[in-house]
Amino acid sequence: MKKKLIKPMKKMSLRQKIFFSGLSLIVLSLVLFLTGEWAIRASGWGSPRHQELYEDTLLKGKPNAQYWELAEGRNRVILNNWGFHDWDRNPRSEKWRTLVLGDSFVAGMQVPTSDLMTTRLEEAFQEAGQSAEVINAGVPGANTPYEYMLWKKFFEDRIEVNQIILCIYLGNDLANNTKALHQLTGRPLLNYGIYFNEAGEIETHRLMVHPFQEFVRGLTRYSALLNFIYTRLYLLKQAGEKSALSDYLEGRKQDPGFREEREEAWEESKGWTLRLIDRWAGELKRQKIQFRVVLISAPPNQDEGKNLRAVLRFVSELEVWGERAGVPVLNMSFPDYRPEDIYTKRGKTYGHFNQTGHTVAAMKIYRWLKQDGKWPPSEKKDLV
Repeated sequence: MKKKLIKPMKKMSLRQKIFFSGLSLIVLSLVLFLTGEWAIRASGWGSPRHQELYEDTLLKGKPNAQYWELAEGRNRVILNNWGFHDWDRNPRSEKWRTLVLGDSFVAGMQVPTSDLMTTRLEEAFQEAGQSAEVINAGVPGANTPYEYMLWKKFFEDRIEVNQIILCIYLGNDLANNTKALHQLTGRPLLNYGIYFNEAGEIETHRLMVHPFQEFVRGLTRYSALLNFIYTRLYLLKQAGEKSALSDYLEGRKQDPGFREEREEAWEESKGWTLRLIDRWAGELKRQKIQFRVVLISAPPNQDEGKNLRAVLRFVSELEVWGERAGVPVLNMSFPDYRPEDIYTKRGKTYGHFNQTGHTVAAMKIYRWLKQDGKWPPSEKKDLV
């Protein structure tokens, strides 16, 4: 009986070798990418990009996005149906509604939604038998021009609101309000940052972006790994720009006119900010929307670009304006509390409000609002 001979395999052609090598490389790359994607998401180190550009102007949170905030502890941030760190909201409500605008101190990404000052304030009025709703519209990195544009472009025609509380953080808002002062205090301009320009008008600062970079940015909306890498590269770029800007400013300290230039920039920021607040108050008055301002003091080891005098002048002039315009102003400080009790820690410095800080801030605002005995009114017909 003849044995069947096993035919030897034909040698692969060069084309076949190239094809299978390429296919193996693609499969291996895909496995590594998916493993990295899983690791980044599972560890909480990253998430797909949770920001969006609204009407090509406002960089804000993406509706219903979720991510881990790790800079000051560990908190799972869940943005609402409008892209803010708050509960889901409806455009209309029978409750008496307050919209709270501010920066990261209001947004409170380092604490759960249930511990936010806006949540605590809403609960305080509900426990007192008032049908009130307090909406959190805090955006990390926001300044006063941004908050005004957020109201005009996003909220004004979207929701019914009876009162606006504008929160101004005295740690950096004044320095962040103008393009000139933002740079003179050692910080590079942000892409899609909103500032007062040299004429005191509000404008969006846009950087020219290469089409490939824009393509990669688009992919970061879906991939946590790509967003993690892209964000780290962006932070490295920002650190380089900040270092170069600091060196430039250090070299200019010997310039006799540098001090005057900085002082003039502070005065411009103060004047333009007061002018914008006055304009805003007038617009809201015509709409029969109450307007109030809360000033949030900076934690220890932080200051407004090392120009405390300019900040104090701003506070003084704002309080005088408030009395004249009939706009209540609360200068909120915390002398009775140890910093470690109400702030998070960021290395050797203090960061934002912790859970206790948010509760303390909410109670201070609650008592301030109750002083005149008119807020909130028992019925909507009792408005201004």
